[in-house]
Amino acid sequence: MKKVIISSIVILFALSVHGTVLANSTEAGPNTSTNKEKSEDTGEGTEVSKTKKEGVSTTKDKGAEKSRRRESGARTAVRKEISKVMEAVESNGMTKEFQPSALFYEKLAKHYPDIYKININDVLAIPVETNGTINTSMQEGLSAIARGRSIADEYIDKPKLLEFMRRLAKTGAWGRRELAGIDKLKFTLGYEDWDEMIDGIVISNARKIESQKVDYNLDGACRFIGDYTSIQCGACKLDLTMNNAMPELICSGRPVFTGQGFGGVKLTVTANTSASLRDAETAAQSDEKFRAYTEALNEYEKRARSESKSVDAVRVKKAFFNSLAKNSSKTDIAIKSMSNNEDPTTILGTLGLK
Repeated sequence: MKKVIISSIVILFALSVHGTVLANSTEAGPNTSTNKEKSEDTGEGTEVSKTKKEGVSTTKDKGAEKSRRRESGARTAVRKEISKVMEAVESNGMTKEFQPSALFYEKLAKHYPDIYKININDVLAIPVETNGTINTSMQEGLSAIARGRSIADEYIDKPKLLEFMRRLAKTGAWGRRELAGIDKLKFTLGYEDWDEMIDGIVISNARKIESQKVDYNLDGACRFIGDYTSIQCGACKLDLTMNNAMPELICSGRPVFTGQGFGGVKLTVTANTSASLRDAETAAQSDEKFRAYTEALNEYEKRARSESKSVDAVRVKKAFFNSLAKNSSKTDIAIKSMSNNEDPTTILGTLGLK
C-alpha cells in the first residue's frame, strides 16, 4: 500500500514539474517571438537609417555640384570681363598719341629731380627770377645780348651748364636704346601700362646712363641763340624755354634729347585711355584662383623689372591675360614657369608669342 502511495506522489510531482515547464515555455514563447520581431524591426530600421543617410549624402553631392556649377559660371563671367578689357586695350576707341621720350623725362625728373629738374635760372650767373620775382632789367639785358648772338660765358654758370648738357647727351644715348626696345609695343597697351612700364625702366635702368659714351663737341665759347633761354656751346644747343615741358638738347642738328625722341630716334605711339592691363588685373581679383594668378604675375613682373626686363614683363602680362580670357590650358603652365623665374622669352613661347 505504501508503494502505491509513493508511486502516486512521484507521478503527481512529475506532472506538476512538467506543467510548470509547459507554463514557462508558453510564457517564453510569445516573448521570444516578440524579441524576434523587435530584432527584425531593428533590421528594418537600420535599412531605413542607411537610406536616409544615402539621401542626405546625395543631397550634399547635388549641392556641391550646384556650387561647382555656380563657381564655374562665375569664373566664366570673370573671363568674359577680362576679354572685354583686352579687346578694349586693342581697340581704336578712346586713344591718345604721345611721345615716350616725354614720359621718360617726366619719370627721370620724378626720381632724380636734382639732376633733371633744371631751368634757365639754375645755369645763369645771376638768376632772372628769384622766389617768383622777375628781375626785368636783367631779363631785358640778356635778351639784348641774345639778339646780338654775343658770347654769354660771363652771364652763365658754365661748369654747371656743361655738366647738365653732357648729362642730357648721355641720357639721350641711353634713351635711344630704350625707345628701340619699346617700339614693338606700339598700339598694344593702355596709357596706364605705358606709364607704369616706363617708370619701371627708369627705376631699374637709369644707373646705366652714366656709362654711356658721347662724343659731342662742347668746347669753345657759349652763346645765347635767339633768346637767353637758348644757349649753344660748341656743336650743341640747349633749350630751356620756360614753356617747354622738358629741356631739349640738339647737337649738330640732331635731336639728342627732345620731347619727340632720343639720339636721333623719334617715336610716337597711340595708347588706349579707357582701358589697360591694370583693368584686367582688377577684374581677375573677383575670382580666388585668378587672384592667386595675378599675385604670381605681379611677383614675376617685379623680378623681371629688377633684371632690366620691363618691356618683356609687360609683353608677358598682356599675353597672359589674353590666355586667361580664352581659358587656355597654357595659362597654368605659364604660371608655373613664372614661379620658377624662367626667362620671359620662354614664357612668351609657352603663351604662343615669340
